[in-house]
Amino acid sequence: MKKKLLSVLVVVMVIATGGVVFAGGQKQEQPAGMEKLVVATDATWPPMEFVDENSKEIVGFDIDLMNA
Repeated sequence: MKKKLLSVLVVVMVIATGGVVFAGGQKQEQPAGMEKLVVATDATWPPMEFVDENSKEIVGFDIDLMNA
């Protein structure tokens, strides 16, 4: 029950801020009037998130979701 409540609260917070900005070394333009939301991740769980050996950037599904 507590996990469901926490999940709902996180979704509401993301919707209330108007989006998510990932702070993993990738700079993105932020629309005027939007607050910055910092997200942390553990890049050891492919394909959700992992470090690309060629570019040394964190990539994966979670990163794509945060950037969207």
